[in-house]
Amino acid sequence: MAGWPLALLVPLAGGLVGPVWLLALVTALTAAPAVAALAHAELSTLMRAEFLTAARAAGLPEGEVLRRHLIPNLTRPLLAAGVLALPRVLAAESFASLLGLGLPPALGSWGASVGLAARLGDPVAFAPPALLLALALWAACAIADGVQAGQRKS
Repeated sequence: MAGWPLALLVPLAGGLVGPVWLLALVTALTAAPAVAALAHAELSTLMRAEFLTAARAAGLPEGEVLRRHLIPNLTRPLLAAGVLALPRVLAAESFASLLGLGLPPALGSWGASVGLAARLGDPVAFAPPALLLALALWAACAIADGVQAGQRKS
């Protein structure tokens, strides 16, 4: 599923299936492989760490090794991966709603608002949702970059 483009799969799912929960599930499932790949790589690296070998040599049971060492050291990379997936998912949902295949109009979406203003040809109505969407995507990317930079420092 990681090879499927999120910007095409979400509108397809929204247009074919309809219910919001199924659209959310498809979106989550297409964003999940990137998070899972990062978690696998980080866990593989962590399992070879010297402090785990030392903890096991000291006689710590596997449950304690997991609670004290593995979970705390996996939390930040998984948080970074989740935050990095957020802008992709937001952009895909907005694109699907722009095409009229995303969230139902009753729920509202920046993409649906931009699409409606574009269809009406009203530049005054077009600017606020387009700017808010751009600002939200920029902020999500900035937060993701900050989390990723913090991850690299430690």
